[in-house]
Amino acid sequence: MGKSIPIHIDRRTNVPLYSQIAQALTEYIQSGRLAPGEKLPAIRSLARALQVNTVTVVKAYQELERAGLAVSRAGSGTYVAPRDQASAFLSATEPELDLLDRGQVEIPPGAINFASATPDPDLLPVATVQRLINRVIERDGGQVFAYEESRGYLPLREKVAEVLAAIGIHTEPTSIQVLSGGQQGIDVVAKSLLKPGDVVLVEAPTYPGALAAFRSRGARIVSVPLGEDGPDLLALKEILKRSKPCFFYLMPAFQNPTGAVYSRQKKEELLNLAAHFGLTLLEDDYLSELSFADVDLTPLAALAPPEVPVLYLKSFSKVFLPGFRLAFLAVPPLLRREILAAKHTSDIFTSGLFQRVFDLFLREGIWEEQLARIRSLYAERYHTMVQALQKELPAQVTFIPPRGGLNFWLRLPGNLDAALLYREALRAGVVISPGALFLPTPGPSSYFRLTYASLGPEEIRRGAALLGNACRRVLGERCPGEYTPLV
Repeated sequence: MGKSIPIHIDRRTNVPLYSQIAQALTEYIQSGRLAPGEKLPAIRSLARALQVNTVTVVKAYQELERAGLAVSRAGSGTYVAPRDQASAFLSATEPELDLLDRGQVEIPPGAINFASATPDPDLLPVATVQRLINRVIERDGGQVFAYEESRGYLPLREKVAEVLAAIGIHTEPTSIQVLSGGQQGIDVVAKSLLKPGDVVLVEAPTYPGALAAFRSRGARIVSVPLGEDGPDLLALKEILKRSKPCFFYLMPAFQNPTGAVYSRQKKEELLNLAAHFGLTLLEDDYLSELSFADVDLTPLAALAPPEVPVLYLKSFSKVFLPGFRLAFLAVPPLLRREILAAKHTSDIFTSGLFQRVFDLFLREGIWEEQLARIRSLYAERYHTMVQALQKELPAQVTFIPPRGGLNFWLRLPGNLDAALLYREALRAGVVISPGALFLPTPGPSSYFRLTYASLGPEEIRRGAALLGNACRRVLGERCPGEYTPLV
């Protein structure tokens, strides 16, 4: 018989009870408290303990099986799956999907690419950058191409500290680490703080690049369910009671992929929990500039009490030049040495030329001009996206318009797997990102992400129309204009 497992379920939320049970068991499996081959509690016993219907437990176990985390044995019960089974799920069902978010899947010519988060090249300040590059080379000569300090170009770090102070994050230039992109920032933190077997917390769903970085360190990834206003703090509290995570990776502003924004109340409650349990936070601010509504985007790092370590990661790729690979990490003093060592072993230093150019961007007000231009152009595309999706998609396909950012998070009805829509849309000439890409544990998902970063208004409208028809075919409906012969 399976051992007794304490599971907390919240009947006040909109999260189905079976999903809450499946999530709790997933965390037990990921943390190692339920070992491969170990038997799960009998369905009737667990239903009785939780005061739910047996069908609810059956559905929870089915979720685990679909995710490759459990196996059912007729007449014997349900057991935790072998360790290699879950990792094989995604590649076995859709081998190209795990490469899609990294830009390694060949996109058919002429396809509308709702999966790419790469900014439209026409929006990038190429001419301005060319002018500033010439100025920097004339000013600094060969020093531009010499070895740079691993921590980063000092004048730039000083300016970044000023910029952060304006949003409430007070730090010294010595605590600013310049990075070669946001992905390196995540990887550097993983190298600094994680060793094999350590627990790291993530939102569910979350950014696949972060999952890859944490897995590369042999970490055990435990997910915290994410709602419209932030993480499920009851679930987080239960996790913190039974484990000691190294840190919690989160995106409070226009979260990728959901577009969610943490409420001020949720931020404050989260910081209280972090203070109580000694939890370190890795706050990824990759796109807070693109706000299209009146919303509080105060960073956690600006609200955190001194006893809560917050590593604040800021990337500029989506509104500057992706090829520059520039990001910054505000590091708590106790972690400076580890972060600097990890950066040095990664690539020694970030391009001195690019750092000096961006320093001029900040100091001469060009950055604010670029932001104003980008906001205006993306606002038009954002509103076009909302209108096109509302017009073209079947009513059963639902979404909540985000309040900013570049991502829309949509859901198919019932338990339809978005991987089916991915294939149907691809045949129609549209590329989407199925929700399975963003799950900490492999498995099917009825969600999918659309990104309009690289698309103009007309492409958005045409892509939405094609996607709408693909959705109808997946739902078994007739598409407008289709001929159905009488038999």
